[in-house]
Amino acid sequence: MLFSAVLFLLGIGLWTFVEYLIHGVLSHRLRGFPSRAHGSHHRNPRGVFTSPRLWMPTAAAALALFALALGLASALPLWVGLIVGFALYELFHWHIHFRTPRTRWGRRLRAHHLAHHHVNPRAYYGVTTRLWDHVLGTLPESWHRDYARVAGLPPSRGHSNFARFYLPWRASSQTPDETRRLTARGAGPHG
Repeated sequence: MLFSAVLFLLGIGLWTFVEYLIHGVLSHRLRGFPSRAHGSHHRNPRGVFTSPRLWMPTAAAALALFALALGLASALPLWVGLIVGFALYELFHWHIHFRTPRTRWGRRLRAHHLAHHHVNPRAYYGVTTRLWDHVLGTLPESWHRDYARVAGLPPSRGHSNFARFYLPWRASSQTPDETRRLTARGAGPHG
C-alpha cells in the first residue's frame, strides 16, 4: 500500500516533467502538429483544454509501456498519478486563464504562464510548477520584471473549449464560428 502511494505521488511528479517536455520541446522547439496546435492556443488562449483524441490514446500507450516495464501492479498507481497530474494541469491551466488567483502561489503561477504568453514565449514552459524552468534554464533572470508586466492582466472572458471536448450537448449551443475560434483544429496541447 505504501509503495503504491509512493508510485502514485511519483506519477504526479513525473507529469510535471512530461508537461515541461510537451510544452517546451514538442510545442515550441519542434515543428509539426503539436507546435501548430499550441500556436492556436497562443493566438486564442481560451482554447486551454487538450482534445481527448490526443490524450486518451497517449495515456493508454503510457499504461501499456509502464505495464511492460514494471508489471501492472506497479504500473497502475504510477499511471493513475500521471493522469491525476494531467487533470490538475488542465484545471490549473484553465484557472490561470479564466480566474484571478487568491493566493500568492496562484498569482505566481499565473504570472509565470502569462509571461510565457505575453513577454517571452521561449521561456516559462512550466504551467503547474516553475521547478523545471529553474532546473533546465528557461526561467530568465528578468522573471521579476516579466511577472510585474503581466500581473494586472484581467482573466479571459467567455467560454473555453471545455464544452466542445467534454460536454458536446452544450457545445452545440455555440455558433460554428465561435466553436472554430475556440478550438482551431484540435486546440491545445499545452499552453
